[in-house]
Amino acid sequence: MTKEIDIIKIAREQFPKTIQLDGMDDAIIGLSIRKPNTTNFVYSVNKIIKVLMEDKCTYDEAVEWYEYNIKPLENLDEKSSPMFYDDRPHFSLN
Repeated sequence: MTKEIDIIKIAREQFPKTIQLDGMDDAIIGLSIRKPNTTNFVYSVNKIIKVLMEDKCTYDEAVEWYEYNIKPLENLDEKSSPMFYDDRPHFSLN
């Protein structure tokens, strides 16, 4: 029997200054703990776009919203800002 780890609960209890994006819990794929007092949620860009599309955005609108409103949060504070892993499918033009 395995237990599922609640990464959000651990972060809120142990690292309360870690910035969490509202409404994007489903896009969290990990927690980066690099040094004492340096903790970041890691978000899947693909999952963020899917969450935005569930709110009635088209794919292009969701990408634009992410690029202009969410991605800049990565540079707010190195010690607590969210990190983004760009796992969107990239298609070759070949």
